[in-house]
Amino acid sequence: MVNPSVADKDDPDRTVTTLARALHMLGFGEMIVVNLFPVVDSDKSVIKSHPDPQGEDIDEDNDQHISEAAGASDAVFVAWGQAPDAKYSEEIEELLDVLPVTPYVLAQNKNGSPKHPGARENFYKSLNPVPYER
Repeated sequence: MVNPSVADKDDPDRTVTTLARALHMLGFGEMIVVNLFPVVDSDKSVIKSHPDPQGEDIDEDNDQHISEAAGASDAVFVAWGQAPDAKYSEEIEELLDVLPVTPYVLAQNKNGSPKHPGARENFYKSLNPVPYER
């Protein structure tokens, strides 16, 4: 996904709960959630206005963390929502280049972008894991 919120396993938000339920429906028992940017804020406008959203002053190893989580997983799903702006597109391409496996989408928007679990309308009905195509 794009931006981390303050949710965790003990205090999940609606997005994490939706994602966990969807993955459970598909037979997964555990999940690791990582985000494109290490800036922690549930408001993604904070990322847009942040001077360094990739976070070299926050977490210089964010891509490494993402790659390690992907390598330790049975499957990797991307879910950043509608086609992001140009600022996100560059980061997404860089991320896709470092992933050790082909990512999947749980569901797709009409434009082919990976549906975000926050898009709750019909999210569960549209579950159709397929490889993500750039």
